This record gives sequence, C-alpha cells and structure tokens, in this order.
Amino acid sequence: MKAFCRYRCYLRKAVLLALVGICAVLDSTAWAANGNLSSWPIPSVVNGRPLVSYSTQSGLQVTVDTAWIGSRGYRPVQVTFSSAKPLTADVQITIRFHAGFWRNNFESITVEQDLEMLQGASNVSVPLLVPQYVDWNGCGWEVWVDGKKDKQLSTTNVGFIQMNAGNGLYTALIPSASSGNRRHAYALQGMGNFVGPYQGLLQNNIDALSDSVSNLPKKWIGYTNLDMIITNPEDLE
Repeated sequence: MKAFCRYRCYLRKAVLLALVGICAVLDSTAWAANGNLSSWPIPSVVNGRPLVSYSTQSGLQVTVDTAWIGSRGYRPVQVTFSSAKPLTADVQITIRFHAGFWRNNFESITVEQDLEMLQGASNVSVPLLVPQYVDWNGCGWEVWVDGKKDKQLSTTNVGFIQMNAGNGLYTALIPSASSGNRRHAYALQGMGNFVGPYQGLLQNNIDALSDSVSNLPKKWIGYTNLDMIITNPEDLE
C-alpha cells in the first residue's frame, strides 16, 4: 500500500504515456523541434502592418504548419485553406507536399491529399501525416483548385526556422486545453518535480512541444516520432 501511495504522489501532477524503452533512446539524441507556420500568398504589408492576401485565381489562401518535434516517424503537418468570404460553390482542392534536406531540394518525401471546401464555408483544414526518415530543414507544396494549378498558392522552397528547444534525449508532447494555442516548442525544465524517482534521468533532458488538443493527430501513427505524452490526470477524464 505504501509503494502504491508513493507512486500516486509521483504521478499526481502529470501522467507519462507511451514512454519507449530507455535503453534504445539513450543510444541517440533526439532532434529538437523545428518547422514553420507559413501562409501563401505571402501577406502584403500596408503602413507597416501585414494584411492577409488571397490568390487572384482561386480567391483562397493556404496556411501550412510544419512545427513538430522528433525526426523519425510520421510528422503531422496541418494544412488550412481559407477564403475572404463564404464560398458560393463547392471547391475541389489537391495539395502535393514535399519536405526534406536542402541537399535534395527539400524533396526527401512527397505526399498528396485531395479535399473539398463546401459551399458556404470560409475555411477547411486537413492533417497530413508525412513519413519522416531524415532530418527536415525545409519544405514546399503545389496546389490545384478545381483541376487547375494555382501558382500563387504554390511554393518550392520554405526553409525551416529552428525553434527554441534544446537537444534532450527524449521528445514529449504536452496537450494544451486552449483551442487557440499554436504549437510551441521548448526545453522542459525541472522534470523531477513531476516524476519523482526519475528526476536525475529526465531533468533537462526532454525537448517538449505543446499543441492544442483540437490539433492533435487522430491516428496513432501521428505520435510515432514521440517518446512520451505528458498530461494532467484531470484532462484524461
């Protein structure tokens, strides 16, 4: 009973899920988080203030969020199409996304996804689960709207900005209850306060990324490049 009580106390503030074998992780250092939030066409600037731009061909804008953590597995890439006004008719959209290392023009992997933006809608989002087996430091995409390529929504070269995360041994995802919270990466500090006996092993060795619960992958393969998920017990109820 005492051992059970101590265990409950250690995990009271956080629950660690899907922790992979420690021996396997110790052999290599996890990649820090990277990626960007990119909108296309690039917003125009008027009087020093950015203004949302839309394609003159389709009337759409595309936003691609590639921020994630880890380097091996399926990376969730969030793609959102939006319009200034609700659509007057259904629109068929195809996006072909590629990413990779600069030496191969960011084309280590390419995926394609079809989606539909319905009449009356002003935005639609789709998660792309992209296999990642090499380090990414850039990406690009092509977009077709109703069968016609929209060059204003397409780009071949978007370099990644290294986000503010360390080089820990482990990668973790921390779900956020805030629906408006965008992905944010950081080096997790003071981990010993959460997991008691693992303080010496985990403290300052975790690169974490926070994301809204509404943005989390719906399929398990979207978590394959993570070592653990950290959440409060109350959020699991």
